[in-house]
Amino acid sequence: MRSTHGALSAASVAGDIHLTSSHFYNSIGPTTAAQPAPSMSLALPERRVAPGRLRGRDRLVAEVTDSVARRVAGDTDQHGVWLLSGMGGSGKTTVALEVAHRLTDTGTVNRVWWVSGADREGLSSALRAVAFEAGATPSDFHGKPHPADVLWRHLRGLTIPWLLVLDNIDDPAVLAAEGSRTAEGNGWLRKPADPLGTVLVTSRESLSDRWGPWVHQTGVEPLSKEDGAAVLTDLAWRAGDEAHARELAEHLGGLPLALELAGSYLARARDVPLRSQPMPKTFAAYRRSLDAHLGVMASDPDEDLPPDQRTRRAILSTFELSLDLLHRRGVRLARPLLRLLCAFGPAPVPYEELLDAGALAASDLFPEATLDELNRALLGLHGLKLITLETPPDMDDEESDEDPPRLITIHPLVRKASRAHEDFAALPLPWLRLVVELMEGVTRPLDTGNPVHWPKWAVIAPHGSAARLLLPMAELAGVADANLIRIATEPAVHTAWYQTHTGMFTEAIGELETVRTIRARWCGEEDPATVAAGLTLAWALRDGGRLRESEQWYARLAEATESLPANHPYRQSVRTGRARTLAQQGRYEAAEAELNVVLALRQADPEATERGILRIRADLARLAHSQGRPGEAADDLREVRRRIRDLGSPGDLELLAAGLSLVRALRDAGQATEAERLAEQVVREHRQFLAPDHPDLLVARHERARIRRDHAQDRERLEQVCDEFTDIWRTSERRFGPDHPNTIATRHELATVWYLLGSPDHAAEHFRAALAAGTERLGEHHPNVVICAHNLAGVLAGADAMGGDPPAGTLRGAAPMHDPRQIQDPLRSRPADPTAPEGREHGDELASPALTRLLDRFVRADRTVSDFNSGGGAGYSSGNYTWSSTPWSAYRPRAEEDLFTRPMQPVVLGSAARQALATGEEDRPLIERLRDQQHVARVLALRDLVERAEPLLAGRPDTLPDVEAARNLLIRADRADRQAVAALLLDPSVGRWMSRTLRALCSTTGEPADRLLTGLAHLHSVAAGAAVRAGIGFDLALPLRDGYALLPTLGAADLRAGRGDTAHIKVTGRVGRISRGRTHAPLPHGNAEGRPPWQSVHRVRTAPGFGGLDIALEDLDPYRAPDGPLPPAPRPPSELADWERLIHDAGALLSRIHPQRTNALAKALTVITPRVKAPGGVVSSVSSSDAFGGAVISEPPDGVELAASLVHEFQHMKLHALLDCWPLHDECEEPDGERFYAPWRDDPRPLHGLFQGVFAFFGVVDFWRRVTLIADDRTLRRAQFQLAYWRTQTGDAYTALRFSSRLTEKGREFVRLMGDTTASWTEHPLVPHDIMTLAHEAAAAHRTRWRLHHLRPDPEAVAKLAEAWSRDAQNSTVPPVSVALHPDPDAAPSNTYAALLCRAAADPTAPQGWSASKGEPGSNGNGVDPSDLARLLGSPDKARRFAVEQITRWPHWHESWVRLGLALRRSHATQPVEEPTHTAAAAGALTHRPELVQALHSRISELTGTPPDPALLASWIGAGTVTPDFTDLPRADGVFKTAT
Repeated sequence: MRSTHGALSAASVAGDIHLTSSHFYNSIGPTTAAQPAPSMSLALPERRVAPGRLRGRDRLVAEVTDSVARRVAGDTDQHGVWLLSGMGGSGKTTVALEVAHRLTDTGTVNRVWWVSGADREGLSSALRAVAFEAGATPSDFHGKPHPADVLWRHLRGLTIPWLLVLDNIDDPAVLAAEGSRTAEGNGWLRKPADPLGTVLVTSRESLSDRWGPWVHQTGVEPLSKEDGAAVLTDLAWRAGDEAHARELAEHLGGLPLALELAGSYLARARDVPLRSQPMPKTFAAYRRSLDAHLGVMASDPDEDLPPDQRTRRAILSTFELSLDLLHRRGVRLARPLLRLLCAFGPAPVPYEELLDAGALAASDLFPEATLDELNRALLGLHGLKLITLETPPDMDDEESDEDPPRLITIHPLVRKASRAHEDFAALPLPWLRLVVELMEGVTRPLDTGNPVHWPKWAVIAPHGSAARLLLPMAELAGVADANLIRIATEPAVHTAWYQTHTGMFTEAIGELETVRTIRARWCGEEDPATVAAGLTLAWALRDGGRLRESEQWYARLAEATESLPANHPYRQSVRTGRARTLAQQGRYEAAEAELNVVLALRQADPEATERGILRIRADLARLAHSQGRPGEAADDLREVRRRIRDLGSPGDLELLAAGLSLVRALRDAGQATEAERLAEQVVREHRQFLAPDHPDLLVARHERARIRRDHAQDRERLEQVCDEFTDIWRTSERRFGPDHPNTIATRHELATVWYLLGSPDHAAEHFRAALAAGTERLGEHHPNVVICAHNLAGVLAGADAMGGDPPAGTLRGAAPMHDPRQIQDPLRSRPADPTAPEGREHGDELASPALTRLLDRFVRADRTVSDFNSGGGAGYSSGNYTWSSTPWSAYRPRAEEDLFTRPMQPVVLGSAARQALATGEEDRPLIERLRDQQHVARVLALRDLVERAEPLLAGRPDTLPDVEAARNLLIRADRADRQAVAALLLDPSVGRWMSRTLRALCSTTGEPADRLLTGLAHLHSVAAGAAVRAGIGFDLALPLRDGYALLPTLGAADLRAGRGDTAHIKVTGRVGRISRGRTHAPLPHGNAEGRPPWQSVHRVRTAPGFGGLDIALEDLDPYRAPDGPLPPAPRPPSELADWERLIHDAGALLSRIHPQRTNALAKALTVITPRVKAPGGVVSSVSSSDAFGGAVISEPPDGVELAASLVHEFQHMKLHALLDCWPLHDECEEPDGERFYAPWRDDPRPLHGLFQGVFAFFGVVDFWRRVTLIADDRTLRRAQFQLAYWRTQTGDAYTALRFSSRLTEKGREFVRLMGDTTASWTEHPLVPHDIMTLAHEAAAAHRTRWRLHHLRPDPEAVAKLAEAWSRDAQNSTVPPVSVALHPDPDAAPSNTYAALLCRAAADPTAPQGWSASKGEPGSNGNGVDPSDLARLLGSPDKARRFAVEQITRWPHWHESWVRLGLALRRSHATQPVEEPTHTAAAAGALTHRPELVQALHSRISELTGTPPDPALLASWIGAGTVTPDFTDLPRADGVFKTAT
C-alpha cells in the first residue's frame, strides 16, 4: 500500500536546511562555511528513565545491544535493521533510548542520529539533515537525485560505527519512495550494506508485510505486575506497599506509560498545596478512582511538552492516534470496530462467533460493512497492537470436529480508554442493542444444560454481562425503559444458567442478584422477567449451598406469583424449586407435599411434557430414599432413568443425575453388587462429559468411594479410599469453598475412613471441622449435622475408653463409633435417664451446664428499657431439574425422636465470635448461630413447660389446655416441617409467653390460679400456629383473648360477635377456618392478607438496598410486650403506612452507613411492637432476653431515629445471647447495694444494667458517627449533637465498667475488645462549637439531676457548713463531704430535656419561635422553661435570674438547680473576663456537687430563716476545687453504695 502522505520526491527536499553540529565525534569532515546550518537537532535525547530503573527491559536491551556490537565487530549475520513494535504507551522509545545510550557509553558506536517520526511533515527534512551530517553537500542534491539515495550513499561511505534511530514511525509508508512500498527497501529505510551501520526503528505497526522480511521485528510487550510494581514504587514509594503496587500494576495492564503517569501523579499528589477536589494518594485509591477520572489521572501535566508529545502521553488520546492513522489509510471501520470489541467483557473476545457481518452491516454503526472491510479493520487494529488476534493452538485430537475458538485480546487500558471516549458514550442505545443482538445470535442455538455446548459457553460467558454494563449510559442518556432492561439483561441470565450448571455458583449468584435488582426497579417485583431472574437466583443459591437464602427467595417468589393461576409454569417452578431446597435442608415431608401437588398439576395439564413429569418423579424417588425407603426409590429411579434415556441423549444432565441417585439407593437397599457395578459406570459417564472439578463428577466419585470403603477388606484398599476422599475434599474446597455442603460431607466421609484406619485423632479433627462448618451453614438440627455430632461423640468416647488408641486390628469401627455402613434417620433418640427427677425426661440434657444456663436465663428473662432521644450433603449437582446430594454416613436409629425427645446441643460461641460481637464486626452467619442458640432455649423451655403442666392439669379434662393434644399436634407439625415450627418458637411473643408461664408454673404449689390457666391455654394457640405453618390438617380448641382467637406469627380472628367461651380451628387440606358459635373466620391461603374477621400480622419487607429487612408489626398477640398480656389493638392503616415508611427509611440509612451490620441486624430483628409516640420527641424502646428478635418501640419522628433505636436494640439482643453462653460478670446479688450512674436511665443501675447499657450505646455512638459522614443540613447537626452527647456519656460509663472488679476473665477480655473500637469515635467532621456546648449542657443536666435525686450528703457535715456560713466564714475552703446513695423511686423521666437541646442544636433558629412556660413545677408541657429559653437565646444572665427566682420559690424543685448550674456555665463561657472566678466556682459546684449545695441551702434557710443567695452559696462550695477556666463535666464513672 502506498501513502501519499509519506511519498518522496525531489520537491520534498526543496528549501533551506539549517544544521547544527552533533555532540559526537566530528570525523566525517569539517563543516565548511558553504554548508547551511541545521534547523533541528539530531542529537540523542537524554534517557527517560534513570540507569538501573528501567524495569523489565534488561533482556530486550541486551539482545539489541549485543547484536549491534557483534555486527560492528564484523558479524554480518546480525540484523542491520531492528524494529521495536508495540502498542502506544508500551515504552518503545524508552527502550530505544536505553539501547542508544548503552552503545555510545561503551564506545560501540561513534555516531548516533535520533530522528522523530511524530512530525510527519518534518521527517524528510530531518533525514536530509542526517545526510548532511554524514557528509553530503547541497551540490549532492542538484540534478534532482532521490534524497534517500543521497542519504544512503553517504552512510555507506562512513568509516565509523553509526546508529540511526527512527522513532515513532507508526506508518511505514512515510519512509517509502514515491511509487513504491517501504518493504521494497528503496526509500528512506534500507538495510545497511556495511556492518558498521545499524538502523533502529520504533513503531506501533507490527504487520511484517508492511516492513519487509529484511527488517528484524521484536515486540515491546507490557510489563509483568512485579516489574510494573517496581516502576510504581520507584516513582511513588510513599503511596503504599508492594502488594498494592502489584494490584495497581495489574489493573493498568503493565503498560509503562500508564505506570509512569500513575507513579508521577501519586508523587505529585502529596505536594499539591491547594486542591479543587480530593486527590488519591495511595496505589489503592488511585486504582479505585482511575476509571471515573481517566482523562485527569492518566495524562502528563508537563505544559512544556509539544502538542504531539502531550497527545502521545495521555491514555485517552494516545490510542486515538493509532485510529487516526488507520482512518487516513482508508480503514473506515477500525474505530467503530474497536469500540464494539471494547463494549464486550474484559476477557478474550471470540470474534468469529460474535462478529456477525450481516448484523453489523444492518447497524447504523457499521453502514453497509463488508466482510473484506471488517477483515481489513481487524488486521489494521492488530498491526497497531490495539488488539491481538490470538493464534489458536494446534489441535492434537484428530477426532474433534470443532476448531478451537479464535480470540481477540485487548489491553485493559485500550478498553477503558475506548469506553470512556465521547463517541462511545454518546450512542448508548445503538451500542447496547448491537451487543444484545450479537450475543443472542451466538447463544440462541446453545443449550446451557448440554455439556457438549459448554466449550462454546466457556468463551461466551465472560461477555454475558456486557449489555447489562452498558445500561448506566442508557439511563444517563434518558433512553432506558422497562423493555430495554429486559432485553439488555437477558444474556446475563442465560450466562448464569450455564454458570450454575457448571458449578460457578459465586459468579452466577453475583450477576443474578444485580440483574434481579435492576429488573425489579424498572419492571416491578411481579414482572415475569423479574420472577424469572429470581427463580434462577434461588436455584443458584441452592446449588451453591446457601439453603436458607434460597428458601427465603422462594418465599418471596411465591408472594410475587400469588396472583397467577395455580398451574402457571412460574408457580410450579417456585414450588418445585422450594421443594428441592426443603429436601436439602432435611425437611423431607414438607418437600414431598409440595412435589405431590406439582406432580398432580403436571399430570392434569395436557401441555405438560413427559420430561417435566419425570423430573418430579425422580425428585419424589429421592425423597423416598431420604425417608428410609431405598428399595422403593431404586425401583422408581430405574424406570425414570430408562425413560429419560429414551428421550435424551448421552451427556444429558438429568440422565447422569438419575444414574447417580440410583447408585445411592441401591447401596442403601443392600443391593451392593449392582450398586458397585453401576457406580463405576456412572463415574465413567460423568468423566466423559464433565470437567474434572465439576460438582456432579465430584459427587459421583464421592458415592463410588463410599461403596469402595464399604467393601474394603484390607488396609491398602482403605488407604486408597482415603486418598480418593482427600482429593475430592480438596478439589471441592478449592472450587466451592470449605462451607459448601458437599465439601463438608466429603470431609465427614474422610473422617470415617481415618477412623477405620485406626487413627481416631485424624478422624476427630475432620469430624470437628465438618461439624463446625455444617452447623454454621446448615444449622445444628440438619440431619447431616446431627449425624456428624453423634459420630464425633462416638469417636471421642471410644478414644477416651481406649486411652486414645483404637483396639488393635480394628479397621471398621468396632469401637463405640456406629457402623458407617448403615443409614441412620438423624433424629435419634436416647434412653430416658432413670435418675432424672420425676416428671422430667431430659435430665441428661440439662446436666449440661451450658443448657442449664441457657434455660435458666430464658426463664428469668432479663429486660432492658431505653428511653433516649434516639439514640453431604445438599449439593445440587445436576442442573435445574434434580438434586444429587452428597450423603453422609449414618447409623440406624433405635427409636424415632421428635420435638420433645430429640437431643439438644448448646451452640458454642468461641473467641472469634465473642470478638466479632464486642467490636461490632458480626455478620449474618454469626447471627444465624445466635438464632440457633435461641431455638435450643425455646425447645428446652417448651419441654419444661409441657412437663410441668401435665401433672398440674391432670384430672381437669374440661380445662384448656389439653396438654397431650397440643403436644401431639406440635410433634406432627415438627415432623412435617421442622423449620416452620422453629420459626414459630423463635417468635418473640412466643418466647415471652413461655418464660412468663414457666415462672408462674415454678411458683405454683397448689391449685393453679385463673391467670396461670389462661396462660397455659395459650399452648393451644401456639400448637395451632405451628400446625398451620407446617401445612398439616387438624382440629383443635382455641382460647379467646378479649374475643380474639390468635395464631402466633400469623394473625388473629376477631370473633367478638360470636358466642362461646372458646373458639375452634379446623384445617383440612389447604382450607381452614376458626369458629366461635356461628361466627367464622376463614384462614388466608399462603401469604394472602385474608379478609375480616381474620386479621393478618402486618409485615414490612425492604429491598436489599433498603436493609433487606423482614419485620412483622405485631399489634395482636397478647404477649407482644414484656408487660403483657395485653388485649389486641389493631393499628389503623394510616399508622401502619407510617411505620412502613419509617422502616424503609431506616433500612435505607442503615444499609448506606454500614451494610455488613445491617445485613446482620436484618437477620436478628424480626418483630416490632409499635407504640404511640412518646412526648417531647423521645423514642422509647424495650427488649428482653426471652424475646430475641423483638423490640417494643414508640413511633419515632423519622427514619433516622428509628434506625438509631434498631441499632440500640440489636446491641441488646447480641449481648443477651452472648450472656446465655458465658457469664461476663459476677451474677450474684449486688454486693453492699452497689449501684452505678447510667446516663441513659434516671435511676441507679446494677452492674448488669450498666453492662447492657454501655454495650448498647457503643452501637449508638458508632451509628451517629457514621451518620455524620453522610448527612447534611439539620440531620448533620442533629447527628453531631447525638454523637457528642452519647460519646461523652458512654465513655464515662465505660470507664466505670472497665474498672469493675466483678468482671469475669471473659468479661474483662470482652470489655477490652469493646474499648478498642473507641479509637474510631473521633473519625468524623469537626463538631461545631455551639453544638458541642449544647451536648455538654445536656450531659451536665442529666448528671446534676441524677445526683440531686439519688445522692445525700453527710447530715453532720452539712450542719457544720451551715454554721460556718452563718458565722460569715465564707472565706474558708469547704472540705470534701461524703455522700450516700438514697435511690429516689419518684425520679421522673428526664429524657425530654436532652431532646429539647437536640432540637435547638439541629435548628439554631428554632428557640426564637418557642414560647415560655410559667416556669413552675408541672408546667413544662406548656412551653419551654423561661430560664432554659433565655439561655438558648443567648441571655445567660437572664437565665440565671429566672433560675434563682425559681429556687427562692421552690427550693426543693431539682430542675431549678439544674438550670442555675447551666446558666452559670454558659455565663462563664460567654463572659470569662468579667466574671472569671466565682461564676466558674459556682457552676462547678452545681454540676459536681449539686446535692451538697441544695442540702446546705435548705439547712441554712432553716437555721437563719433567710434563704441564702444560691449562686453565692455555690461559689463558696466550689471555691478552691474548680479552676477558673472550668470547662469539665462531672465525672460519671463512679460506683455508689446504697445507704442502709
